[in-house]
Amino acid sequence: MTSCSSEKNDTSIVLSKNLIELIAGAKDTVAILSVNGEYTVATDNENVASAIIEGKNIIITTSEMGKAILTIKDKFNDFSKITVSATGPRIGGWQEYFPIGIEFIFVESANKDISELIKTELVTNAEKRVDSKYNFSYPDGFSYQSQDGSATENGSYKVKDLILKLSYGGRNESYEIVGGGNMMTLKQDLTTYYMKQYPNAEITKVEEYRRLKYITY
Repeated sequence: MTSCSSEKNDTSIVLSKNLIELIAGAKDTVAILSVNGEYTVATDNENVASAIIEGKNIIITTSEMGKAILTIKDKFNDFSKITVSATGPRIGGWQEYFPIGIEFIFVESANKDISELIKTELVTNAEKRVDSKYNFSYPDGFSYQSQDGSATENGSYKVKDLILKLSYGGRNESYEIVGGGNMMTLKQDLTTYYMKQYPNAEITKVEEYRRLKYITY
């Protein structure tokens, strides 16, 4: 005697991949390799990941850190699942890298003297941060160690829509993540801060790009 189940195999629809890990806020595309057609997609956690189908592609968008399961069905009710993990920076140690010879500070102001003053200040601050260490731990622990290693400040972090927020040592900092991998690029918009510092300088933009290299392998 044999028995059969009314449930279909959750790998009935062939996909290019069934597991995705992204920095929260990033997007990815999964190709549908099956030929049945009339596909739908649903998520069990809209706060973490959502998806739409365009032709034979599933366009996945993440938002905040966490996990979500996407279920793809076809007109025959066959289905497959995609596990989406939206994370922050790679867990472990990072070190600040000073990109000598790379333009990483942008200042726009009607006052050229003030522009140069701001650039000099930002370069000086960057030099003081060279080799400073950052440690990200699961799920949201964070610590910062100064350039000379004399002080360590503990705090927390979170990532949503590619915005990294750090809270440590009484400071709250916000960065846009514009590059990942083993060399992470962070963009900080300092326009509002310097507009307050120099209200008559007609400042329209102050942006700094910081680079961290992954040191814990």
